[in-house]
Amino acid sequence: MSAAVTSPSEIGHRLSNTEELKPFLIAVGSFQPDLIFGVTERLFHYTDLGGFQGIISGHDLWLTHLRYSNDEEELLHGHRVVSAVVADEINSSTTPEARTFLEAVKQKLTQQVDVYICCFCLEDNLLSQWRAYGANGTGVSIGIDPTEFASLTGPDSPPGGLLRVWKVFYEEKRQKNIIKTLLREGQSPTQPGTPQERAEKTAAAIQFFLPTFKNEHFAGEQECRMIFTPQAGFQLSPKFRVGRSMLVPYFSLKDLRGLLTQQLNELPIRSVLLGPSGNKLLNKGSAEMMLRAYNYATVSVDCSAIPFRG
Repeated sequence: MSAAVTSPSEIGHRLSNTEELKPFLIAVGSFQPDLIFGVTERLFHYTDLGGFQGIISGHDLWLTHLRYSNDEEELLHGHRVVSAVVADEINSSTTPEARTFLEAVKQKLTQQVDVYICCFCLEDNLLSQWRAYGANGTGVSIGIDPTEFASLTGPDSPPGGLLRVWKVFYEEKRQKNIIKTLLREGQSPTQPGTPQERAEKTAAAIQFFLPTFKNEHFAGEQECRMIFTPQAGFQLSPKFRVGRSMLVPYFSLKDLRGLLTQQLNELPIRSVLLGPSGNKLLNKGSAEMMLRAYNYATVSVDCSAIPFRG
């Protein structure tokens, strides 16, 4: 495992108080609720065999910095939607106060806020996910019970940070409506602070939701994401790993869980599905051995029956 840095990350900007983002999350909840509460279905994390071994042996998932976890086009899509909505709102603003606020939000959006994500899917054994994230069918799909993260992603969050699990939004009209809702919330008389402070919080809320915006052509992936934003002075620093010829910053979910009391060491893993590779039957035996070795003996292991060989 990589060593943690000893000073706050300079990649982005940390808010002084992530607690102030919660009203924005409540406002957007009318579009789609946080997936932790009231959801009984499993979430599925697709990964290769190396990732699977690390998750099981370390009882851990990694939340990777947004700017290092997505391809460039995915990031650009969200920024294009946001830029278009903010520009339209500025052009149609009817008061100098509204225009000043929107211009401030536009300026604040140029400052990247630290956002870290871990990706899941709402469906097991999905061919598009095997191809994209499951090592072209040679990896695994790990079924996780999201309700076990309620204490971590609930109203209290990890102390000094904000963590939620949201479905990805694929419809551009809905994406634009979310941005408009966040802008209205930022201008609400109930929001405390100066106009500049409200603009900063609004921009941060928009950037929190950027990882949930993807092009509609990817809707078949049925993706959802765990999203984490640390505030300034957060007691943990990110760690680093090497990926795609870069040093990639990430937070350990195990470390975040460790900030709360009475947390189990094991992850809430309920199933493992091996991808449709030629070695799946051999891998089934070794996967069961590994799960027993790391206290996951009750987790079922199955093999995908999709006729796909990569």
